[in-house]
Amino acid sequence: MTSILNVDTIADKAGTGAVDLNKQQTIKAHCRFNMQTDAVTGSFNISSCTDNGSGESINTLTNAMNDGLYTVTATVGHSDGTENTYIFAVGLRRSDNPTTTTWTMQAVSALISSSAGVSPSVVCSMISGDLA
Repeated sequence: MTSILNVDTIADKAGTGAVDLNKQQTIKAHCRFNMQTDAVTGSFNISSCTDNGSGESINTLTNAMNDGLYTVTATVGHSDGTENTYIFAVGLRRSDNPTTTTWTMQAVSALISSSAGVSPSVVCSMISGDLA
């Protein structure tokens, strides 16, 4: 038997406000950033993404995290209309630990048949942890 739950609002136990998800393990922010055009193409709880060049971007949160010990998950990709085979790697910038309001991503790429790199057309990252 299939169940369907249709609601307009989920209220707190007292029935006076929205449910607080600050201490739940849901995604607290996500950003989809095109490093070639410097455009945010999708986000939640992100006030800005800044391209620092050389495959590096700084993501700035709208609402701060409790501390800098949250988890960052990321992926990177590239689409340029060709069949070139790129290898990408993405991670946190080694010298910049996440803060309560920012994390810095670095993406590197290499064309398998060449040593030339390319800025990725999409860097996706999301964080989980506790909001402040």
